[in-house]
Amino acid sequence: MVKATPKATNPYIKGLWQSFMVAYIALLPSFYMIFSADNRFALQWSPVKHAGILMALVIYGLSLYLAFLLLKKLFAQNTPVWSAVKAGATMLVWFLLIRTMLSIYIKSRVGIELEGMDMELPASVTLLNSKITKLCLYAGLPVALLLIFKLKFTNFTQGLLKLFSPLLILIVLFPLTYVDTRESLSNIDPGFLGKEQKANSPNVYMFLFDEWSYVRSFEDGRVRDNLPNLKKWVDTSDSYNQAYSLAEQTMFSIPRYIFQNDPGFRTRDNESIRDDITHMRKINANSFFDIAPDGWFKTAIGFWLKYDRLLGDKIDYAFSTSGSTTGSELSAWAECRRHLARQLSFLSRFGIKASAIETDFVKDVMAYSTDVVDGKSFDIVNNIHVPTFGFFHYCIPHHPFVYDRNGRRDDITDHSIHVQSPENYLHNLEYMDTVLGQIEKRLKAAGKYENSLIILCSDHTWREDPDYEHLRHTQTEYFTTEVLRHVPLIIKHPNQREPRQINDKITLDLMQNILKDYFDEH
Repeated sequence: MVKATPKATNPYIKGLWQSFMVAYIALLPSFYMIFSADNRFALQWSPVKHAGILMALVIYGLSLYLAFLLLKKLFAQNTPVWSAVKAGATMLVWFLLIRTMLSIYIKSRVGIELEGMDMELPASVTLLNSKITKLCLYAGLPVALLLIFKLKFTNFTQGLLKLFSPLLILIVLFPLTYVDTRESLSNIDPGFLGKEQKANSPNVYMFLFDEWSYVRSFEDGRVRDNLPNLKKWVDTSDSYNQAYSLAEQTMFSIPRYIFQNDPGFRTRDNESIRDDITHMRKINANSFFDIAPDGWFKTAIGFWLKYDRLLGDKIDYAFSTSGSTTGSELSAWAECRRHLARQLSFLSRFGIKASAIETDFVKDVMAYSTDVVDGKSFDIVNNIHVPTFGFFHYCIPHHPFVYDRNGRRDDITDHSIHVQSPENYLHNLEYMDTVLGQIEKRLKAAGKYENSLIILCSDHTWREDPDYEHLRHTQTEYFTTEVLRHVPLIIKHPNQREPRQINDKITLDLMQNILKDYFDEH
């Protein structure tokens, strides 16, 4: 009796599956964190992110597969050339595999991406991130393996892809176990919603604008003419002309601001704070939210920092838009474009403009982050009718520079959004001024302007201001504490009508005293 020959796998299906596997390897550095259980909440997971990843995998995989079919059609009859094509394809797989492993290792050692921050990298990261090391690993290692194993090298590579092919099923199914963590006001304790607010009910609203420069907003203590809404705030508030933040970087300044009333936290060094922030840990310290009386609704909404992790159950509602590492809650197509754009960034080294997709993504992230924080602050003001302590961290006027007074600009390029020029900063600053006008209108419309303590401030100044270029490389105490920390501080007390200029030098840790005085009265 003749045994039946096992049915061979359709070569087209096999090739397509292998192409998707190669795409998975190439794209993995941009989404590998989803496989960490710690990120089930921290990533603000949603089906949109999952769809964006799957779309990128399909597009990348199909592109590879169609390119391979085209080469096969052209060169399959020419044995030497076709052998060279298959060898090149095998080396490409190993290049992508090595690059992915190296990228994930470096990211895991460094933590989250700290753009523009001076930090000492681990020695292993510095070595692996060097051009010579990358050249040896990306090119030298695949060539060496090819020379050693020859024809077996291709077979081994195909076997490796087959071995890891179940990962494609994992990326389809595993994220379905995630809970959709897109936040809405439905997450708030119903006890805070729907109540009628008592007349003259007190509130505290803090609006912190990232990288807001005092010297670009004021001149000789007066608001510059191009910021009319800021001038309206100053005309009925206390303005501090020598206010200084508690650090020169967001990672340190905002935690030090929020936890300023905890003596133990005040003595912590920046490295220990960095460790908590990069690993998204809850900070066990008293915050200025603890100064508020029981029964107050306490909320922190903002950009980049994970306020839900920082504050835990210390407040009633927290939300943050994601930072550069995890992306933002955009459309599935925008998420897909972001993943693909990272694969094309190398083309810029050859003068090929391939970063327009990334530019659109950056524009989308800034618009999304600003709109979400602004929208949620609007929701809090309109829907929470008990005494409220709200902290709202806006990402403007921080770069990238994607705004003008009227909103998002359409005349910007992949290069111009990152150019640290006074003109670009001014455009973002003018949009911030527009937002200040909107904040005033919505507080007045909700009947919460007159009776509230309203604070406008920043975490640090515009660090890349060209006027500081002559000081940038000195890193003296004067530069880091006097220049980079000089920020606007405007405080409107309840029912305040007249402006007041305060020229005394103060730091933002005076906020705990202002809050204590306010809460003692209410």
